[in-house]
Amino acid sequence: MISPSTIDQVKGLDIVLVIQKFGTELKKRGTSHWACCPLHGEKTPSFAVSFNKQTFNCFGCHEYGNGIDFVMAVNKLEFIDAVTEIANSFGVHIEHEDSQQAQEALKASAKRRELADITKEAFKFLKSKQPNVAIAGIGAHQKVIDSFHVMTGLSGWAELANHLTKQNIDLAEAAKLKLVTKTKKGNYIDVLRNCIVFPLHDQRGRILGFAKRHISEEDCEKYGKYHNPAESDLYKKRETLYGIYQAMEAMEATGEAYLVEGYTDVTSMHLANHCNTVGSCGTALTIEQARLLRKYCKHVNILRDGDDAGQKAVNRDVDILLAAGLTCSIVFLPENEDPDSFILENMKE
Repeated sequence: MISPSTIDQVKGLDIVLVIQKFGTELKKRGTSHWACCPLHGEKTPSFAVSFNKQTFNCFGCHEYGNGIDFVMAVNKLEFIDAVTEIANSFGVHIEHEDSQQAQEALKASAKRRELADITKEAFKFLKSKQPNVAIAGIGAHQKVIDSFHVMTGLSGWAELANHLTKQNIDLAEAAKLKLVTKTKKGNYIDVLRNCIVFPLHDQRGRILGFAKRHISEEDCEKYGKYHNPAESDLYKKRETLYGIYQAMEAMEATGEAYLVEGYTDVTSMHLANHCNTVGSCGTALTIEQARLLRKYCKHVNILRDGDDAGQKAVNRDVDILLAAGLTCSIVFLPENEDPDSFILENMKE
């Protein structure tokens, strides 16, 4: 296990030098360094490296991260191998340790990879089961389906459970991700049934989990309309913004973002070409989410629901955004309107 101090030294290396060391020639333009992306074929440079943020971001394939992430992606390496490659290239002495803390970190990393493999397999299966018709209501627009991968849930009782079993995936682990649930009889059934499914992505486009919206009014009354993914080693609600992967480019281009509450608020805003919109996953804004926004923009337009609860959340939003070093504006909607309903009713305007 590589010691945390060695990893910190590697993370502290200038990302511009790291990327150039591993074969990508960068040219400075403005405040960033640019190149044709080494991760996918292109003729026009869309691969940007920020010295100030110490991050890279490709506006073509949407890969994003720090210097270690770059070496992992370009050389197809695991984290520890990438750290070793960089350390050796820059003469950083590698210290190893076999402490309990190191072993716990290694186990946590392995658990995240296991859960990521499960969500990836579930996503592939859900995509394969999509009907060749538009999704009613929210996903009726192809732009939303293509960009956010909004999908319909399954109609059977154990389609996904059976598929995961065939892939030798432990259903007890899948249950921790709210993909399946165990019945009183001891068998597993699907959770993503008779609903609309919203995959949540991180900044690199990796799927962290699946939110869902019940379709029938009966299910909405019985179970609640929306459900977030389960908290896990992979998905941390406090650290996640819905739509961040789809909004990064627009936020950096405009220098600002729209902050809304729900999943359909985000998709409707993007449908209306406000593509710099993210959602706080139906919960109160956190300082971790605000710091995530700060990586891509300097100003946030708060666009909460027009009801009392939405407006009460605004004051807290302002405090958190200011504490994270952002400026903000408040956009007021008519009473009992939310961004989703308001846009659908007033799309032309």
